[in-house]
Amino acid sequence: MRHDKRSVICFSILLFVSGCASYESAPLSPTETAATFEGSTLTDSRLQRFIAVSLDQSRASSPSLTWNLDRLTLAALYYHPELKLADAKFARAEAEVISADQRPNPSVNLSAAFGTAAVSGAITPGAIPATLGPVINFVIETFGKREKRSAQARSLAEAAQWDIASASWQVRGRVREAFIALWASQRRAALARRRLDLEDELVELLDHRVAVGAISGVDAAREHMTRAQMALASGEFDAAVLKGQVQLAEAI
Repeated sequence: MRHDKRSVICFSILLFVSGCASYESAPLSPTETAATFEGSTLTDSRLQRFIAVSLDQSRASSPSLTWNLDRLTLAALYYHPELKLADAKFARAEAEVISADQRPNPSVNLSAAFGTAAVSGAITPGAIPATLGPVINFVIETFGKREKRSAQARSLAEAAQWDIASASWQVRGRVREAFIALWASQRRAALARRRLDLEDELVELLDHRVAVGAISGVDAAREHMTRAQMALASGEFDAAVLKGQVQLAEAI
C-alpha cells in the first residue's frame, strides 16, 4: 500500500514537471542576418508570389513586371522592419492573452517536519523523528483578478493590432511620398537634359556665326557661360534623382 502511494506521488511530480514550458535559446547570427538583408531584393521569388496574389495576378498568363506605386507599396509591406516589429508585438500580446486566461499552476516542493510523532518501530531508535514528503500548493484567485487580468491583456492586444494598421499606413505614406518625389526629380532632370541639348545646338550655331564674322565673340562667350550653368544644373538634377532612388529604397 505504501509502495502504491509512493508511485502515485512520483508519477504526479513527473507529470507536473513535464507540463512546464521549456526555453530554447535562439542566439542571433550576424552572418545569417547579413545574408537575409542582402537577399531582400525586388527579384525575390517569394516577393513576386506575394505581389501576384495581392494584385490577383496569379491567374494571369504574364503578370506585369512594371514597378509602379502599387507594386512598390506591396514590396514595402512585405519587407519593412517596422511592420515585422509590429507583428511581433501583436503576437506577444496574443500570447499574453492566453497566459492571462490560464489559472495559476500549482507548485510542488518537498517539506520536512521534525519532532512529529512516529509510529513505534518505524524509525531507528535514537534517530530524530521526521517526516519528509511532497507538498502541492494551489493558488486560488479571488475578487475577479483573473478576469481583470484577461481584460487588460485583451485591451493591450487590441492596441497592438491597431499599431499594425498605423505602421502599415505610415509605410504606405512614406513610399507614396518618396515615389512622387522621385518622379518629380526625374521629370526635372529630363527637362534639364532637353534644355541642355537645345543650348548645345544654340552654342554650336553661334560659334559658326562667329567663325564667319556674323557676330562678335562676346555674344558666343556669354552663351557658353549660360551653357556651363545649365550643365551644372543638369548634374544637380541627376544627383537629385539618385537621392530620390535612395529615399524610395529606404521607404521600402
